[in-house]
Amino acid sequence: YCEGKAGNFYAFDGKTGIPKWVFGTSSNFFAYRSSPVLGPDNTVFVGYDEQWPSLKGNLTALDGATGTKKWSFQTGDEPASTPALGADGTVYLCSYDAKLYALDAATGSKKWELPLGDPKDPPISHLSYFSPLALGPDSTIYLSAILYVPEGQSYKVKSYLFAVQASSGLAPSPWPKFQQNERNTGSVQDYFKSLPRFSPLLTRFT
Repeated sequence: YCEGKAGNFYAFDGKTGIPKWVFGTSSNFFAYRSSPVLGPDNTVFVGYDEQWPSLKGNLTALDGATGTKKWSFQTGDEPASTPALGADGTVYLCSYDAKLYALDAATGSKKWELPLGDPKDPPISHLSYFSPLALGPDSTIYLSAILYVPEGQSYKVKSYLFAVQASSGLAPSPWPKFQQNERNTGSVQDYFKSLPRFSPLLTRFT
């Protein structure tokens, strides 16, 4: 799965390179702001801006087999991170409105949102930066951020490392987050190595 020319999002056959489907049209001027992640049911989650440069972002769930849109959730600003998918069916995303969102992966409904930064500061500037989300085995989300806080006619730059309690660890899917796994190896082979091994069952019939 990858972004293509004019903002289209494509699914290709991994063996032949033949396109299987395309999401979006050139008239939408989509600007994709995240790498896709893949759920256990073959749902693709990707963040993008619609009607760029409107500064309005979306996290969208697509059927991995057909490219049909399942749902779309609008964030307060552009997506600022690749989503991370939890084992309990929660998908997490950061936006440039300086919020961390938790959504139901099946329906796109919002479970909660968490403003990031110091609550005593003015609203965070759009120019802030966020790392990809890391979701640990103890159900903790880790992310770093550089926040541009308005101060008079200028900005004060603040750097943070956040740890946020989530509701589960990573989903058991081939690609649930940026760089695929907790060690960020970016190798789907690690996923297959993690699957349980079964010994043959020999039965004697008499």
